[in-house]
Amino acid sequence: MARTTSIWIIALTLTLASWAAADSTVAQSAKASAVAAIEPKANRDQPARQRFRDARSFYAYYGGGKVSELGRYDIAVLHTPMMASADVRRLSDLGVVTVGYISIGESSRLLDGDRSGPGGKASWYFDQDGNGEPDQNAIWKSWYANTNDPAWRANRVAEAKRLVEEYGFDGIFLDVLNVSEIYPESRPGMLQMIRDLREALPEAVIVMNQGFDLVAESAPLVDGFMMESFTATYDFETKQYRLHDPASLDFALRRATTILNPAIEKTPLRVLVLDYATPADRESLQFAANRAASLGYLFSASNIMLDDVYVDLPVGEANAKWLERQMTPEKLAYKMTDAANGFPAGTVVTPSSCFIGYQVKPVVDPSTDRSHCSWSDAAWASAEDGEEPWLEIDLPESRQSGLLLINWHDAAGPSRNFQVQVREHDDASWQQVESTVDAAAQISRHTLPNAKFRQIRIAQPADGGSNDRPGLMWIARIELLEP
Repeated sequence: MARTTSIWIIALTLTLASWAAADSTVAQSAKASAVAAIEPKANRDQPARQRFRDARSFYAYYGGGKVSELGRYDIAVLHTPMMASADVRRLSDLGVVTVGYISIGESSRLLDGDRSGPGGKASWYFDQDGNGEPDQNAIWKSWYANTNDPAWRANRVAEAKRLVEEYGFDGIFLDVLNVSEIYPESRPGMLQMIRDLREALPEAVIVMNQGFDLVAESAPLVDGFMMESFTATYDFETKQYRLHDPASLDFALRRATTILNPAIEKTPLRVLVLDYATPADRESLQFAANRAASLGYLFSASNIMLDDVYVDLPVGEANAKWLERQMTPEKLAYKMTDAANGFPAGTVVTPSSCFIGYQVKPVVDPSTDRSHCSWSDAAWASAEDGEEPWLEIDLPESRQSGLLLINWHDAAGPSRNFQVQVREHDDASWQQVESTVDAAAQISRHTLPNAKFRQIRIAQPADGGSNDRPGLMWIARIELLEP
């Protein structure tokens, strides 16, 4: 009985193996057919850097396979080892410019190196907090690396050459360049890293991911610059996809127009915009595509893990209206539904602008527990954009007299120079109540006039903020009391 059973098991195993082999052959044949069905790019015989300059589309994908889907794009930013070398070469044969991921500001594995660094690890790790261990990225759990260290630069150059010369990529995608913003002392090493990579790979495509503080000097050495989350992003706290708030949209646009565009006017680069959204959110995708197209940038979108390929991304509509300022005072205003802080229900509080992540509601919200919430939920802060910040309070009815209390945020201290003003009607001129110079009080008190007024305004010169943040107006709370 045992012998018969063994023979039956062997026979069944051989049958299953035969079926698996047949399935594998069918799958490989289907895969080959799918790839063959994709029309090769007309310019596939041109150098990769030229094809990159001429590209009309791109996709970033950190999964494996999906060659037929990716073959429809002109550029594919890919990740090893998930994307097999054979598939990278298939895409390159089709004329797709394949760009391999490499982190030059962080290490995904904690390496020993010469053991002269923090915690007995490699010499190139940071230890900014002085705890004797390499500094770690709290979100991605990788370790920050110092590009000033020649050993780390040599490590990265060797990996880049492996990706191009052995794995088959047409170029490299440089990630985590913003480490030079977190650790400004590493900026010279980051610039040297890019120079080292270009010298080692003169024919390869090189794409920077972010690195706004580096682009003016690095532009002549690279071929592309990617901006992530230009319009649509993923919120790691709420674990939801969303459009940026108005302040963030304006901030991203300002960086593009004042930092990136002047750099690429001198040395043309292809700018790639990678936004994050679900494929079902067509409205967000279209808005993101429109903003990118209006700046002449290539647009793409995916999920935050970059493990899917969206095959029906919308085409952007280039129009100056998509680049209009989002952070208008009217959009940022908050209307009080209940009386609070001495202000009656119906009072409208309007800021000139908001710093990224901030809103104006906390200044009149008595329910905010400022000891247990983030800075952006505990106060209002204006944008640091060189303009004169202000905060207006529009009462539902006129009144006379009162005492205005301004509780300045304690992180930076009070604004040094500001004015308190009032007026009765929107069309009237602001009347100065008090002008403060070199203020130092954390809570300032201002007596309002006996004449009728309906609106109150706190106005600050462009550089009248605290000594540490002169361009910022930062208020935790305002109150209106009886005199």
